Amino acid sequence: MPDHGDGASPQHALEAVLRGHRDVVVAALLDLACNASSEATRLAALKEMLDRGWGKVAASSADTPPAPGAPTLLIAPALLRPAPAAGQDTQA
Repeated sequence: MPDHGDGASPQHALEAVLRGHRDVVVAALLDLACNASSEATRLAALKEMLDRGWGKVAASSADTPPAPGAPTLLIAPALLRPAPAAGQDTQA
């Protein structure tokens, strides 16, 4: 990758910017996972969150448990239910 004069590649510069917005990115992925109209989009958002939370599983290590100290991603089951439409009773 080309050098930008400050020693940072474009990828490293983007990663640095995104690190500062981690909460926004996770919230956006969670919103897509819960509320996207397309099942493919919901699954892709969940897969992305899992890949980021635990790391992508290598093909040869499917039977290997995650490394000790691997981050844990907890999602409350209530967050996975679709949001109620405007005007619907949420106390069902």
